[in-house]
Amino acid sequence: MVVAGIVVAAHLLPFAAPVAAEPVGAATPSLQWSAPPTCPSAEHVRERVAALARPGGAALSVRVRVDRGEAGFVAAIELDDGEQMQRRSVTAASCDALADAVAVIVAVAPGRVSPQPDAVADPQSEPREPAAPRDDPTAPPVEESEPPITAASETPPPPSRVAVVRARGGPVRSQLGLAVDAGLRWRTVPGVAPAIAMDVAWIGRGVRVELRGLATTPTRSEPLPSPYQRVRARVHSGVVQARASWVPRLRRVELPLGAGLELGALTAAGRGGDRSRTRTAVLVALVAGAGLAWVPVPRVALRLDVAASFALVRPRFGVRTDDGVLVPFQSAWIGLSALAGVELRLGLRARTHAR
Repeated sequence: MVVAGIVVAAHLLPFAAPVAAEPVGAATPSLQWSAPPTCPSAEHVRERVAALARPGGAALSVRVRVDRGEAGFVAAIELDDGEQMQRRSVTAASCDALADAVAVIVAVAPGRVSPQPDAVADPQSEPREPAAPRDDPTAPPVEESEPPITAASETPPPPSRVAVVRARGGPVRSQLGLAVDAGLRWRTVPGVAPAIAMDVAWIGRGVRVELRGLATTPTRSEPLPSPYQRVRARVHSGVVQARASWVPRLRRVELPLGAGLELGALTAAGRGGDRSRTRTAVLVALVAGAGLAWVPVPRVALRLDVAASFALVRPRFGVRTDDGVLVPFQSAWIGLSALAGVELRLGLRARTHAR
């Protein structure tokens, strides 16, 4: 992953090289540094600024806030020279690299760039003719005049160079998750049925909203009483779940807790009867679940999800016999599912403008 903070530092280093013939002494910026405990201290950043800063220039008031983002650490920088305030943002995979990038930005900020050396006289200018002695009566009178003004003294010194930072993109604010899961489902269909699911999720800071498609393979119902033991129903399901979760995090481990709504259908095909038919019924349920996700790298997560469904509409399928209508299967009030899979996460960056 390309670290934005290192890219910024690489663009700015040419402006940080010291030059000769500059006044001695650099104004020390007033630095307010707010960062997690694992980051370098404010004193470390001040030392880095002092080592990189060019002599001269006006002192700055600098405020830096460092937060941990999805792809690393993000620093929000405010530079105040007394006349105007400038804002910068830097992203880096480690806090040490982020602190170095912040030090470079502060060291070469426009308020601290030292002025150009004073202009000097043009060495190509012609020297003045010496005036004739006053005691020589034959010498023509000479009028006193000011020293000639050269082109170098007329031209103002060029403006100081100002570092220009062009951000490639803002910090990662959220992620798009694409997942494939497999596992088992129980009691929504007869017995324990193998299941497969595909998820699309929006993942923010501490929240997750997902849409899941879940299907089970056909399973057979229990046999009917004698003399109809050979009559069975083969049942499978296809549903869509919409869930929202609160996601506490502990380093690389996530513990999503969520709830939502399930809507789909159960399809049953008769087997063993004289006139076997296929019927489809609507399934509606509330869903609540908990999960565990391990994120070894920012783009990949290994997931485990356990959920319970509470039926609002319970489909059932009947067989018409000489003894009346017998029910080989009806969906239970509470069903369970357990799924495990892998998720690919794509970062969604905040839009920024070049400065």
